[in-house]
This record gives sequence, C-alpha cells and structure tokens, in this order.
Amino acid sequence: MKNKFISVFLIVIFIVTSSICYAQPNISKQKIPSNIPDDLRNLLLRLYSPVPQDRARAAWLLGEDWGRKSPEVITPFLIGILGDTAPAGKIHDSWGRDVDYFVCTKAGGALVEIGEPAVNPLIEVLNSKNPSIRTMATSILGRIKNARATEHLITMLKDENWGVRVAAVGALGKAGDHAAIEPLINAIKDSNIEVRTGAIVSLGHITGQNFGTNLDLDQYQKWQEWWEKNKPK
Repeated sequence: MKNKFISVFLIVIFIVTSSICYAQPNISKQKIPSNIPDDLRNLLLRLYSPVPQDRARAAWLLGEDWGRKSPEVITPFLIGILGDTAPAGKIHDSWGRDVDYFVCTKAGGALVEIGEPAVNPLIEVLNSKNPSIRTMATSILGRIKNARATEHLITMLKDENWGVRVAAVGALGKAGDHAAIEPLINAIKDSNIEVRTGAIVSLGHITGQNFGTNLDLDQYQKWQEWWEKNKPK
C-alpha cells in the first residue's frame, strides 16, 4: 500500500472540518467476532489503542494483510475510525515537505485496498453528521472507482460543507465516470473557489478538454457550450 493515501489539501480539510480526535472506533469491541484468527483479532483490538501511531499502524496492516481475505470482518472497524483525525506521524508530500498524516488516512488506504466490498458500507456513511467522515468516505469512493458510487458522489456536490464538496469534485475526477460531466460543469458556479478549481481540473481528467483555469463565468459558458455539442443525444 502506498505510504500517502490522500493529498495534502485534503489533510488540511480534515483540520478545518474536525475539532475532535477520536481515540477509538465508533463500534464496540464486543462486535469483534470470536471465530477469527488471533492475528486478525489482535489487529482489530489495536484500533482501540490510546496511541494514535498504534491505531494507524493497525489500520495499515489490516488493509495489507487482511483486506482481500476478510473484507467483511474488517470493513466496519475501518469505517469506524474514519473520524479519527489524530496526527499519527509525518510523511513527505509531493513538494518534499514533511506534513502530518492522520489515523483516518491509514484507515482510508486500507479501505481502498479492500475495494469493491467496501463500497456499500462507505456509501452508507456519506450521511454521517461528521464532515470529516463524509470527506473521507467521498475521497475513498473516488479512489475505488466503482460505478455504483457515482450518483452518490454527485449528491455530495451539494453538501453544506465546502471541504466535502472539494472531496466530491476530486473523487468524481478520479472515478472518471462521464455521468459526472454535467454536475461538474454546474459545480464551476460553486461559491467556494477550491470547489470551482477542482471541478475544472476533474472535467479535464474525464474529458481530455482544457479551457484554462480562469474562474469566471466565461469558463462555465465554455464548458456548457462544449457539453451541448458533445453530450449523448
């Protein structure tokens, strides 16, 4: 699994959108099945550690060692720590800087490893009251690239939290589904500059078109005109 699951920008979003660091999953230890291998059980128990680095390491190992073998067992527990925004260490970003990574980013990476079996549970938590969880789930679904998630990611473009909307435009760009083109064009009119910029970038990824990055009405009109000429009839 790659060391860096999520972009530096989304890491900043977690700081903006969350004021609480969760020390354990929002699912009881009693839910850990009794009929699983000891190694798996011990990793699940480590998700409840008071030490963020231990929780992050356990999440990473769950994805690496058990993501393909026992997805139905570990998925609920990994989703249960998507709200854990405790810093767990440092990574190098794409500019060579040392930045914090969080417990939830390791959980997110593990869920990407699981892939398709995690899609429906992730869709369910898009309704979470916690914007950090909605942001994480949205971003993960974009990386998994499952068509079932597209309509739900489009819905997240209307989320009240701008950080979630930024995650949604990015996720739709990564997923690459042409069903997202028109909603992304409309997102160019979003009130938040990061959402508008992300929508333009994602449209470029999906369509291969490039009308520049000027954030004005002309940009929206250019995409609208292109879409009218090129959308399925």
